[in-house]
Amino acid sequence: MENEIKTRIIKSDNILRFSLFCIVMAFLQISGITACKTTGNFSGTAMLTVMIVDENGKGINDFNLELANFNKTQKGITSSNGMCVFNNIPSGEYQLSGNKNFYSKLKPAKILFNNKSEVFCFEIKSSARVLDEAAILYSLEKYEEGLLLLNLLLIDKKSDAAAAVCFYKAFGYAALKDSKKALTELKKMKSVSVRLAEKYSPAVEQKIKEVSSE
Repeated sequence: MENEIKTRIIKSDNILRFSLFCIVMAFLQISGITACKTTGNFSGTAMLTVMIVDENGKGINDFNLELANFNKTQKGITSSNGMCVFNNIPSGEYQLSGNKNFYSKLKPAKILFNNKSEVFCFEIKSSARVLDEAAILYSLEKYEEGLLLLNLLLIDKKSDAAAAVCFYKAFGYAALKDSKKALTELKKMKSVSVRLAEKYSPAVEQKIKEVSSE
């Protein structure tokens, strides 16, 4: 049942930051930035570079980013290679957040900018990967963890992917004996696709009956 829903998904709280030396070095060589390291905070300002990749390590373009500290906020967007450069940034601590439709949101992540040559890299899961992982978690009866993943997704509310997410959420809430939230998600699903709602609502309703009789 899940497989048929997944085929309709447009392929596109744990955000993984990884800055493997070989990846950073490859970028530095391509961009022409020197690989010299700084110790401690630097004086003046510099370019702060962010890279956003999907679960396959491919750069995500048009990912909206917001870099903030206590007195200033800057917005940016990634290019076709997943890179975004914020100019004239002083050294210090910042929070980075962001989003793009059909991907998990980048929850505010603290970064320490004291090295001009560092690339801050974050892995963001596509909606297809999130649904795959949610299905696995559900098979292990880890419904709370599955719902946490699903609630991080930013999805076009009029897409078939939104209907799939509603189904998964409804099933998860039903398994957790929260029939009110489960039925709310079914209503959302019906507003997106009556056909899909009619096809998959019975599975959720059956789950509600099962857990209520336990």
